[in-house]
Amino acid sequence: MDYQSFQSGGQEQNQVPNLSERLRPYRWHIAVVGVIIIALIFGAYSYLKYTNEQNDTAVARQAQDAQKKIDEILQKRGQDVTANWKTYTNTQYGFEVSYPKLWFVAKDQSLILAIESKEAKVGLEPGNIYVGLRYIADWNNQEIFSTANITREIQGEFDVDTLQQVLNTDVKVDYIGDPPWGTTIISFKKPGTNSGIAISGSIDSSDLPVYGGQNTNKTLFKEIINSFKFNNSTDTSTRKVYRNDKYGFEFKYPSNWVMTTEPSKTSALIPTVFRDSQEKFKFQIESNCCREGIIKYQNIPIQLDGKNLSYYLWGYAKNLGETTIDPNNPKRLALQRVPGSLLKSADLLNEGLDVELEFNAIDQGEALSYFNQILSTFKFIK
Repeated sequence: MDYQSFQSGGQEQNQVPNLSERLRPYRWHIAVVGVIIIALIFGAYSYLKYTNEQNDTAVARQAQDAQKKIDEILQKRGQDVTANWKTYTNTQYGFEVSYPKLWFVAKDQSLILAIESKEAKVGLEPGNIYVGLRYIADWNNQEIFSTANITREIQGEFDVDTLQQVLNTDVKVDYIGDPPWGTTIISFKKPGTNSGIAISGSIDSSDLPVYGGQNTNKTLFKEIINSFKFNNSTDTSTRKVYRNDKYGFEFKYPSNWVMTTEPSKTSALIPTVFRDSQEKFKFQIESNCCREGIIKYQNIPIQLDGKNLSYYLWGYAKNLGETTIDPNNPKRLALQRVPGSLLKSADLLNEGLDVELEFNAIDQGEALSYFNQILSTFKFIK
Protein backbone atom coordinates (compact mmCIF):
# COMPACT_ATOMS: atom_id res chain seq x y z
CA MET A 1 0.00 0.00 0.00
CA ASP A 2 1.47 3.32 -1.01
CA TYR A 3 1.67 6.40 1.24
CA GLN A 4 -1.27 8.16 -0.40
CA SER A 5 -3.57 5.20 0.15
CA PHE A 6 -2.54 5.04 3.79
CA GLN A 7 -3.31 8.74 4.28
CA SER A 8 -6.80 8.40 2.80
CA GLY A 9 -7.61 5.35 4.87
CA GLY A 10 -6.46 7.06 8.03
CA GLN A 11 -8.70 10.07 7.40
CA GLU A 12 -11.76 7.85 6.82
CA GLN A 13 -11.19 5.99 10.05
CA ASN A 14 -10.78 9.20 12.15
CA GLN A 15 -13.79 11.13 10.69
CA VAL A 16 -16.14 12.50 13.52
CA PRO A 17 -19.99 12.05 13.07
CA ASN A 18 -21.94 15.32 12.61
CA LEU A 19 -24.46 16.64 15.24
CA SER A 20 -27.59 15.26 13.58
CA GLU A 21 -26.07 11.80 13.45
CA ARG A 22 -25.08 11.95 17.11
CA LEU A 23 -28.58 13.05 18.21
CA ARG A 24 -30.41 10.52 15.97
CA PRO A 25 -30.74 7.91 18.77
CA TYR A 26 -32.38 10.57 21.04
CA ARG A 27 -34.81 12.06 18.52
CA TRP A 28 -37.90 10.70 20.33
CA HIS A 29 -36.67 12.00 23.66
CA ILE A 30 -36.18 15.46 22.13
CA ALA A 31 -39.63 15.37 20.57
CA VAL A 32 -41.25 14.50 23.91
CA VAL A 33 -39.33 17.28 25.73
CA GLY A 34 -40.38 19.75 23.05
CA VAL A 35 -44.02 18.79 23.41
CA ILE A 36 -43.78 19.18 27.19
CA ILE A 37 -42.18 22.65 26.89
CA ILE A 38 -44.85 23.79 24.43
CA ALA A 39 -47.55 22.41 26.74
CA LEU A 40 -46.04 24.27 29.72
CA ILE A 41 -45.83 27.56 27.79
CA PHE A 42 -49.42 27.19 26.59
CA GLY A 43 -50.59 26.27 30.10
CA ALA A 44 -48.83 29.28 31.64
CA TYR A 45 -50.32 31.58 29.02
CA SER A 46 -53.80 30.14 29.57
CA TYR A 47 -53.45 30.50 33.37
CA LEU A 48 -52.28 34.11 33.14
CA LYS A 49 -55.09 34.92 30.72
CA TYR A 50 -57.65 33.28 33.01
CA THR A 51 -56.24 35.12 36.07
CA ASN A 52 -56.36 38.48 34.29
CA GLU A 53 -59.91 37.84 33.16
CA GLN A 54 -60.90 36.93 36.71
CA ASN A 55 -59.22 40.08 38.06
CA ASP A 56 -60.95 42.21 35.43
CA THR A 57 -64.24 40.58 36.33
CA ALA A 58 -63.66 41.18 40.06
CA VAL A 59 -62.74 44.84 39.48
CA ALA A 60 -65.79 45.31 37.27
CA ARG A 61 -68.00 43.64 39.90
CA GLN A 62 -66.58 45.88 42.65
CA ALA A 63 -67.22 48.97 40.51
CA GLN A 64 -70.77 47.81 39.84
CA ASP A 65 -71.36 47.16 43.55
CA ALA A 66 -69.99 50.60 44.47
CA GLN A 67 -72.15 52.28 41.84
CA LYS A 68 -75.17 50.30 43.06
CA LYS A 69 -74.64 51.62 46.59
CA ILE A 70 -74.36 55.18 45.29
CA ASP A 71 -77.54 54.75 43.22
CA GLU A 72 -79.37 53.35 46.24
CA ILE A 73 -78.45 56.36 48.39
CA LEU A 74 -79.37 58.80 45.62
CA GLN A 75 -82.66 56.98 45.12
CA LYS A 76 -83.47 57.07 48.83
CA ARG A 77 -82.91 60.83 48.92
CA GLY A 78 -86.03 61.48 46.92
CA GLN A 79 -88.09 58.49 47.89
CA ASP A 80 -90.22 56.63 50.42
CA VAL A 81 -87.78 56.30 53.37
CA THR A 82 -87.76 60.04 54.15
CA ALA A 83 -90.81 61.06 52.10
CA ASN A 84 -92.80 62.11 55.18
CA TRP A 85 -89.85 63.62 57.03
CA LYS A 86 -89.20 67.27 57.71
CA THR A 87 -86.35 68.97 55.87
CA TYR A 88 -84.22 71.47 57.74
CA THR A 89 -82.46 73.98 55.46
CA ASN A 90 -79.78 76.34 56.71
CA THR A 91 -78.83 79.11 54.28
CA GLN A 92 -76.16 80.53 56.59
CA TYR A 93 -74.10 77.35 56.67
CA GLY A 94 -75.33 76.13 53.26
CA PHE A 95 -76.76 72.66 53.90
CA GLU A 96 -79.96 70.70 54.41
CA VAL A 97 -80.87 67.53 56.29
CA SER A 98 -84.06 65.55 56.89
CA TYR A 99 -85.45 64.02 60.10
CA PRO A 100 -88.70 62.28 61.19
CA LYS A 101 -91.61 64.75 61.37
CA LEU A 102 -92.63 63.72 64.90
CA TRP A 103 -89.22 64.46 66.40
CA PHE A 104 -88.67 67.40 68.74
CA VAL A 105 -86.29 70.32 68.26
CA ALA A 106 -84.21 70.65 71.43
CA LYS A 107 -82.72 73.84 72.83
CA ASP A 108 -78.93 73.86 72.65
CA GLN A 109 -77.18 77.16 71.92
CA SER A 110 -73.85 75.41 71.26
CA LEU A 111 -75.29 73.61 68.20
CA ILE A 112 -76.74 74.69 64.86
CA LEU A 113 -79.59 72.22 65.32
CA ALA A 114 -80.48 69.72 68.04
CA ILE A 115 -83.24 67.16 67.50
CA GLU A 116 -84.46 64.19 69.52
CA SER A 117 -86.94 61.39 69.03
CA LYS A 118 -88.55 62.02 72.42
CA GLU A 119 -88.86 65.23 74.38
CA ALA A 120 -86.44 64.39 77.16
CA LYS A 121 -86.51 66.33 80.40
CA VAL A 122 -83.11 65.20 81.64
CA GLY A 123 -80.56 63.36 79.50
CA LEU A 124 -81.54 60.43 77.30
CA GLU A 125 -84.81 58.70 78.11
CA PRO A 126 -85.26 55.00 77.27
CA GLY A 127 -85.58 54.48 73.51
CA ASN A 128 -84.47 58.04 72.77
CA ILE A 129 -81.97 59.28 70.18
CA TYR A 130 -80.37 62.74 70.31
CA VAL A 131 -78.87 64.22 67.13
CA GLY A 132 -76.84 67.42 67.05
CA LEU A 133 -75.36 69.43 64.17
CA ARG A 134 -72.26 71.49 64.83
CA TYR A 135 -70.21 73.88 62.68
CA ILE A 136 -66.52 73.05 62.08
CA ALA A 137 -64.49 76.23 61.55
CA ASP A 138 -61.17 74.52 60.79
CA TRP A 139 -61.41 71.09 59.13
CA ASN A 140 -57.73 70.31 59.73
CA ASN A 141 -57.87 71.09 63.44
CA GLN A 142 -60.27 68.44 64.75
CA GLU A 143 -59.49 66.29 67.74
CA ILE A 144 -60.17 62.59 67.11
CA PHE A 145 -61.20 60.51 70.14
CA SER A 146 -61.90 57.05 68.73
CA THR A 147 -59.34 54.29 68.23
CA ALA A 148 -58.34 53.10 64.77
CA ASN A 149 -60.38 49.89 65.15
CA ILE A 150 -63.57 51.74 66.12
CA THR A 151 -63.01 54.24 63.31
CA ARG A 152 -62.74 51.44 60.74
CA GLU A 153 -65.88 49.81 62.15
CA ILE A 154 -67.89 53.05 61.85
CA GLN A 155 -66.52 53.69 58.36
CA GLY A 156 -67.81 50.31 57.27
CA GLU A 157 -71.13 50.57 59.13
CA PHE A 158 -71.98 53.96 57.60
CA ASP A 159 -70.34 53.16 54.25
CA VAL A 160 -68.20 56.29 54.34
CA ASP A 161 -66.54 55.56 50.99
CA THR A 162 -69.91 55.72 49.27
CA LEU A 163 -70.89 58.90 51.16
CA GLN A 164 -67.68 60.57 49.98
CA GLN A 165 -68.47 59.69 46.37
CA VAL A 166 -72.10 60.80 46.60
CA LEU A 167 -71.24 64.17 48.19
CA ASN A 168 -67.90 64.50 46.40
CA THR A 169 -66.16 65.63 49.57
CA ASP A 170 -64.16 64.39 52.55
CA VAL A 171 -66.00 62.58 55.36
CA LYS A 172 -64.54 61.84 58.80
CA VAL A 173 -65.88 59.63 61.59
CA ASP A 174 -65.34 59.64 65.34
CA TYR A 175 -66.75 58.00 68.46
CA ILE A 176 -66.81 59.37 72.00
CA GLY A 177 -67.42 56.90 74.83
CA ASP A 178 -66.99 53.20 75.50
CA PRO A 179 -68.91 50.97 73.06
CA PRO A 180 -71.75 50.18 73.09
CA TRP A 181 -72.40 53.39 75.07
CA GLY A 182 -71.31 56.57 73.35
CA THR A 183 -71.81 59.10 70.58
CA THR A 184 -71.10 58.52 66.89
CA ILE A 185 -69.94 61.57 64.93
CA ILE A 186 -69.97 61.88 61.13
CA SER A 187 -68.31 65.05 59.78
CA PHE A 188 -68.67 66.46 56.27
CA LYS A 189 -66.21 68.93 54.75
CA LYS A 190 -67.86 71.72 52.77
CA PRO A 191 -66.42 71.62 49.22
CA GLY A 192 -64.13 74.51 48.35
CA THR A 193 -63.69 75.57 52.00
CA ASN A 194 -61.77 74.55 55.10
CA SER A 195 -64.97 74.31 57.16
CA GLY A 196 -67.58 71.62 57.61
CA ILE A 197 -70.58 70.24 59.49
CA ALA A 198 -70.46 67.50 62.13
CA ILE A 199 -73.54 65.37 62.89
CA SER A 200 -73.49 63.47 66.18
CA GLY A 201 -75.89 60.76 67.29
CA SER A 202 -76.34 59.67 70.90
CA ILE A 203 -78.55 56.59 71.12
CA ASP A 204 -80.03 55.09 74.27
CA SER A 205 -78.64 51.62 75.01
CA SER A 206 -82.15 50.08 74.96
CA ASP A 207 -81.93 50.33 71.15
CA LEU A 208 -79.13 47.74 71.08
CA PRO A 209 -79.96 44.09 70.30
CA VAL A 210 -78.01 42.95 73.38
CA TYR A 211 -80.65 44.76 75.47
CA GLY A 212 -83.61 43.60 73.43
CA GLY A 213 -83.60 46.44 70.91
CA GLN A 214 -83.75 46.26 67.13
CA ASN A 215 -81.22 48.98 66.20
CA THR A 216 -84.23 51.07 65.13
CA ASN A 217 -82.73 54.41 66.14
CA LYS A 218 -79.35 53.55 64.66
CA THR A 219 -81.11 52.86 61.35
CA LEU A 220 -82.88 56.23 61.61
CA PHE A 221 -79.55 57.93 62.32
CA LYS A 222 -78.08 56.35 59.18
CA GLU A 223 -81.01 57.69 57.14
CA ILE A 224 -80.45 61.18 58.62
CA ILE A 225 -76.78 60.94 57.64
CA ASN A 226 -77.73 59.79 54.12
CA SER A 227 -80.16 62.71 53.73
CA PHE A 228 -77.49 65.32 54.47
CA LYS A 229 -76.21 67.44 51.60
CA PHE A 230 -74.59 70.81 51.04
CA ASN A 231 -76.42 73.41 49.00
CA ASN A 232 -74.60 74.55 45.86
CA SER A 233 -73.64 77.85 47.41
CA THR A 234 -74.56 80.32 50.09
CA ASP A 235 -76.84 82.97 48.65
CA THR A 236 -75.19 86.38 49.03
CA SER A 237 -77.31 88.16 46.40
CA THR A 238 -79.40 89.93 49.04
CA ARG A 239 -76.40 91.12 51.04
CA LYS A 240 -75.16 94.66 51.25
CA VAL A 241 -71.79 95.67 49.83
CA TYR A 242 -69.18 97.69 51.67
CA ARG A 243 -66.67 99.26 49.28
CA ASN A 244 -63.58 101.32 50.06
CA ASP A 245 -62.16 102.89 46.89
CA LYS A 246 -59.28 104.63 48.64
CA TYR A 247 -57.73 101.45 49.99
CA GLY A 248 -59.08 99.21 47.23
CA PHE A 249 -61.25 96.50 48.75
CA GLU A 250 -64.88 95.46 49.16
CA PHE A 251 -66.93 92.72 50.82
CA LYS A 252 -70.54 91.69 51.39
CA TYR A 253 -72.24 91.57 54.78
CA PRO A 254 -75.73 90.47 55.98
CA SER A 255 -78.44 92.92 54.95
CA ASN A 256 -79.89 93.11 58.47
CA TRP A 257 -76.60 94.24 60.00
CA VAL A 258 -76.28 97.94 60.82
CA MET A 259 -73.14 99.87 59.80
CA THR A 260 -71.72 102.76 61.84
CA THR A 261 -68.39 104.57 62.01
CA GLU A 262 -66.40 105.32 65.13
CA PRO A 263 -63.93 108.17 65.53
CA SER A 264 -60.29 107.30 66.08
CA LYS A 265 -57.19 109.40 66.68
CA THR A 266 -54.79 106.56 65.99
CA SER A 267 -56.25 104.75 62.99
CA ALA A 268 -55.46 105.99 59.46
CA LEU A 269 -58.63 104.21 58.33
CA ILE A 270 -61.85 105.39 59.97
CA PRO A 271 -63.04 102.36 61.98
CA THR A 272 -66.28 100.99 60.56
CA VAL A 273 -68.47 98.73 62.70
CA PHE A 274 -71.23 96.32 61.64
CA ARG A 275 -73.65 94.87 64.22
CA ASP A 276 -76.36 92.24 63.87
CA SER A 277 -79.91 93.00 65.02
CA GLN A 278 -79.45 91.05 68.28
CA GLU A 279 -76.01 92.60 68.84
CA LYS A 280 -74.46 89.16 69.38
CA PHE A 281 -71.58 90.03 67.05
CA LYS A 282 -69.46 93.10 66.36
CA PHE A 283 -67.73 93.07 62.98
CA GLN A 284 -65.17 95.82 62.43
CA ILE A 285 -62.52 97.04 60.00
CA GLU A 286 -59.70 99.37 60.98
CA SER A 287 -55.99 99.82 60.44
CA ASN A 288 -53.69 97.48 62.32
CA CYS A 289 -53.51 98.56 65.93
CA CYS A 290 -51.92 97.33 69.10
CA ARG A 291 -53.97 95.17 71.46
CA GLU A 292 -53.05 94.19 74.98
CA GLY A 293 -54.10 91.20 76.97
CA ILE A 294 -55.19 88.97 74.09
CA ILE A 295 -53.96 85.40 73.71
CA LYS A 296 -53.99 83.47 70.44
CA TYR A 297 -55.51 79.97 70.63
CA GLN A 298 -56.19 78.90 67.04
CA ASN A 299 -54.97 79.54 63.50
CA ILE A 300 -57.41 79.07 60.58
CA PRO A 301 -56.02 79.10 56.98
CA ILE A 302 -58.21 80.89 54.44
CA GLN A 303 -58.07 82.33 50.93
CA LEU A 304 -58.75 86.05 50.63
CA ASP A 305 -59.52 86.82 46.99
CA GLY A 306 -57.05 84.14 45.89
CA LYS A 307 -54.39 85.11 48.44
CA ASN A 308 -53.35 82.38 50.89
CA LEU A 309 -53.64 83.96 54.33
CA SER A 310 -54.77 82.94 57.82
CA TYR A 311 -56.87 84.45 60.55
CA TYR A 312 -56.47 83.85 64.26
CA LEU A 313 -58.79 83.34 67.20
CA TRP A 314 -57.95 85.18 70.42
CA GLY A 315 -59.12 85.10 74.02
CA TYR A 316 -58.50 87.59 76.80
CA ALA A 317 -56.21 87.28 79.79
CA LYS A 318 -57.41 88.36 83.20
CA ASN A 319 -54.34 90.55 83.75
CA LEU A 320 -51.67 91.95 81.45
CA GLY A 321 -48.66 89.71 81.12
CA GLU A 322 -50.57 86.48 81.74
CA THR A 323 -50.30 83.73 79.14
CA THR A 324 -53.59 81.90 79.73
CA ILE A 325 -57.12 82.90 78.77
CA ASP A 326 -59.38 83.98 81.62
CA PRO A 327 -61.97 81.15 81.96
CA ASN A 328 -64.51 83.64 83.30
CA ASN A 329 -64.27 85.92 80.28
CA PRO A 330 -66.27 84.48 77.33
CA LYS A 331 -65.30 87.30 74.97
CA ARG A 332 -63.45 86.10 71.85
CA LEU A 333 -61.94 87.75 68.77
CA ALA A 334 -61.47 86.49 65.20
CA LEU A 335 -58.82 88.62 63.53
CA GLN A 336 -57.79 88.66 59.86
CA ARG A 337 -54.81 90.90 59.19
CA VAL A 338 -54.45 92.05 55.57
CA PRO A 339 -50.90 93.11 54.58
CA GLY A 340 -50.66 96.75 53.50
CA SER A 341 -48.86 95.67 50.31
CA LEU A 342 -52.18 94.24 49.04
CA LEU A 343 -54.04 97.53 49.45
CA LYS A 344 -54.27 100.35 46.90
CA SER A 345 -53.18 103.25 49.11
CA ALA A 346 -49.70 103.42 50.63
CA ASP A 347 -51.14 104.98 53.81
CA LEU A 348 -51.51 101.50 55.34
CA LEU A 349 -48.35 99.99 53.83
CA ASN A 350 -46.77 99.44 57.24
CA GLU A 351 -49.89 99.05 59.36
CA GLY A 352 -52.06 96.89 57.14
CA LEU A 353 -55.78 96.33 57.57
CA ASP A 354 -57.54 94.53 60.43
CA VAL A 355 -60.79 92.69 59.70
CA GLU A 356 -62.19 91.38 62.95
CA LEU A 357 -65.24 89.91 64.65
CA GLU A 358 -65.97 90.00 68.37
CA PHE A 359 -68.22 87.27 69.74
CA ASN A 360 -69.11 85.20 72.78
CA ALA A 361 -67.35 81.83 73.12
CA ILE A 362 -70.66 79.95 73.21
CA ASP A 363 -71.53 81.44 69.79
CA GLN A 364 -68.22 80.57 68.15
CA GLY A 365 -69.69 78.21 65.53
CA GLU A 366 -72.28 80.73 64.33
CA ALA A 367 -69.82 83.62 64.56
CA LEU A 368 -67.13 81.94 62.47
CA SER A 369 -69.73 80.94 59.88
CA TYR A 370 -70.58 84.63 59.40
CA PHE A 371 -66.90 85.58 59.45
CA ASN A 372 -65.98 82.96 56.83
CA GLN A 373 -68.86 84.06 54.59
CA ILE A 374 -67.82 87.71 54.74
CA LEU A 375 -64.18 86.84 54.05
CA SER A 376 -65.25 84.64 51.11
CA THR A 377 -66.75 87.74 49.41
CA PHE A 378 -63.70 89.94 50.11
CA LYS A 379 -62.17 91.39 46.91
CA PHE A 380 -59.26 93.68 46.17
CA ILE A 381 -60.03 96.59 43.82
CA LYS A 382 -57.36 97.99 41.55
